[in-house]
Amino acid sequence: MSKILIIDDEIEICKQVSLILSKNGFETKYATSYKDLNIIIKDGFDFDLVLVDLWIKNSSKQGIDIIQELKSLFSNLIIISFSGHANIDNAIESVKAGANDFIEKPFESKKLIHIIEKNLLELKQRITINNYRSQISFHSKINLIGAPTFVDSIEKNANKLVNSLTEDGLGNVAKGILTTDLVEKYYSVSFKVDGVAVNLSGVAKGSGMIRPNMATMLSFIVTDIGASQDELQQCLDISVSQSFNRITVDGDTSTNDACTLSA
Repeated sequence: MSKILIIDDEIEICKQVSLILSKNGFETKYATSYKDLNIIIKDGFDFDLVLVDLWIKNSSKQGIDIIQELKSLFSNLIIISFSGHANIDNAIESVKAGANDFIEKPFESKKLIHIIEKNLLELKQRITINNYRSQISFHSKINLIGAPTFVDSIEKNANKLVNSLTEDGLGNVAKGILTTDLVEKYYSVSFKVDGVAVNLSGVAKGSGMIRPNMATMLSFIVTDIGASQDELQQCLDISVSQSFNRITVDGDTSTNDACTLSA
């Protein structure tokens, strides 16, 4: 259950929002001033998300200052600012201060829940990605890509590699192209075209690098279908536009993604 802190000088607003959130499965608490917030922080701040009003009466600090302080203390904290007197400049200012989103009050319950759930999902995904990166950082098999020693090793063992080819060795191919991937990626399928059996197999790699926030996706597809190069290219163009070119790995980028189809 996600925990949400509501910061607003109007106690009735705090109670109403708290009731709405409680009915939707969230655990809530509220503060009506910066002084109240300080007490909560000292007692142990364990919230996933904060809703903070930009204008707080009888408070030594206003919403923008509170956002900045909370972000400096809790970097993964989701902060959503709101106000009934704000304009687009205030919304932009709050985001620059560290808020993840903004909502104008009075707000509809459905809209509030939607914004909260969207931001909590992004937080969950970010934490998951960071955990994966931490695992990869300590992976014992990580080496520099393209180092000459690896090229020499391949040349010396080329005949051995050829002799080790088997009909069920696709998994070994997938394992052989791993870099910082955590699992092998491969698949095979058989079907008939005009009564003729056809086999189609593919291997792929794709994983975010430790730095500099890059990810390379490589996919190799092979088939024994009787088709011309133009026909294969047309099939590949259609397929990658609906699959490969829509994939993102951790939001990272790459200069050399590739997908090939060979027959």
